[in-house]
Amino acid sequence: PLRRQRPTRIRDYLLSLPPLRSPDDCVVHQVDLDGFSPLVHAIVRGRTGVVRILLDHVASIGAPAQTKSEHSDLSPMAIAAQCGLVDITRLLLEHGAEVGTNTEGLLPQTLAARAGHTECLRLLIDAQVDVNAVEKGTQCTPLFYAAEFGHAACVEMLLQSGASIEQVDEKGRHALFYAAWHGWRECTRMLLEALSRILLSAPRRLGVGG
Repeated sequence: PLRRQRPTRIRDYLLSLPPLRSPDDCVVHQVDLDGFSPLVHAIVRGRTGVVRILLDHVASIGAPAQTKSEHSDLSPMAIAAQCGLVDITRLLLEHGAEVGTNTEGLLPQTLAARAGHTECLRLLIDAQVDVNAVEKGTQCTPLFYAAEFGHAACVEMLLQSGASIEQVDEKGRHALFYAAWHGWRECTRMLLEALSRILLSAPRRLGVGG
């Protein structure tokens, strides 16, 4: 019933609902046959006002911010980050939504880096997400995707936030390899400079030299 309603009608509808026996029974958490909850429907359509109403309602009844349910593996945060929805990403973070993986097994910070959504990535980094989170299977981190797709601003942001350039994927390759392979000059330059700093500090790491 929430899918095609205007924000004011959605708010009125939510206020008209009887008290819940459990916060887990919240209508905002219920999913349709496609695994979409009202919150996910609002996010994929970029309806920031509706997302705010739904999250405020969830908070008002003491229910947890929505995560993936047993009936759906759609992650609200992952969808917002992948689509570059800055205001919605901010709202989800403010309401304590889980930073969960999407249907590919990718985290929001990885999705934002892959798509070049710098503002979403900054919000996630400010929320203390793990910039070195490793994807199962490929062993890639967000830096790999930013480098592979040539998103220099994301590469810079990740490096400044402590992303490791020493991580290797399942093929034994570094993020630098993908930046160079695809011809992304700015990304390659930044990664080479980061690598040079590591090599210059190697003697100090080993306790050699002055």
